[in-house]
Amino acid sequence: LFDGDTKHGPKGQDHASITFRLPEDCRYAYLIFDTEYGPFTVTNAETGEVQTAGTDNFLHTLVDLQALFPDRPETVTFHFDNGPVPLLELTLLEDGPLPSWVQQWLPPVENGADLVLFSTHADDEQLFFAGVLPYYAGQLGYRVQVVYLTNHRNLSEDPNIRCHEALDGLWAVGVRHYPVFGSFGDYYSRREQDAINQYAQAGVSQDTLLEFVVTQLRRFRPLVALGHDLNGEYGHGAHCLYADLLTQALDAAADGSRFEASAAQYGPWQTPKLYLHLYEENQITLDWDQPLSAF
Repeated sequence: LFDGDTKHGPKGQDHASITFRLPEDCRYAYLIFDTEYGPFTVTNAETGEVQTAGTDNFLHTLVDLQALFPDRPETVTFHFDNGPVPLLELTLLEDGPLPSWVQQWLPPVENGADLVLFSTHADDEQLFFAGVLPYYAGQLGYRVQVVYLTNHRNLSEDPNIRCHEALDGLWAVGVRHYPVFGSFGDYYSRREQDAINQYAQAGVSQDTLLEFVVTQLRRFRPLVALGHDLNGEYGHGAHCLYADLLTQALDAAADGSRFEASAAQYGPWQTPKLYLHLYEENQITLDWDQPLSAF
């Protein structure tokens, strides 16, 4: 738990616990989980007071012990009763400014995003959308939300590493709202129809995929939606499919009779602006060579 290796760690048993004496001036505990775990409890050993942490279900979770226990305890116990705990790293940090590598995630955007980036995979948001995130999230401080289509977990070794890399990358470029990781498999194809067929073979229909995108538009109510090249940048079928789904979802999200569950939950939403990578009409070119004072 203390070796700095975020790829490997012990898999604790169910009902596992960790008890430690707090070093002087310790305020924070930073936990990195291999997979989403859910809530856990923290107990003040002196008083028996119990507080709940981890309710946001983040892979990288910062616990402010001072906020939980204003009267600083000498010893605390973390109880993990939500199944075997996939904890990779645990770091204790003193009061004061936190190191830049500690990720203090905010929940996904509520009450309207300035921009939602629909990225098929973790890495597309950095490769094909280049400086969008550091400029709008890091420099301007806009409410930026990233929505990944795929779950990234089909690697035979370290199946969750891409999710950790995604979080590290987003944090580095100034994104502060936790991303949405889709539940759909990651398949490579050279045509959109091949991608559709691959999902169909996995039991995922086009309607299911479209409903996912519609739900994100209604949930985050963006002023601007940003998506892939309709030709998939280099012809990646899943990129083509996600871009196509986004164009279809704009009208569907505004129609309360379509996908009624999310319409009832979030209400219909008409996104004012959609930009697609490399789209030929009404192009906007951003100057990625311009230095940003936030970095």
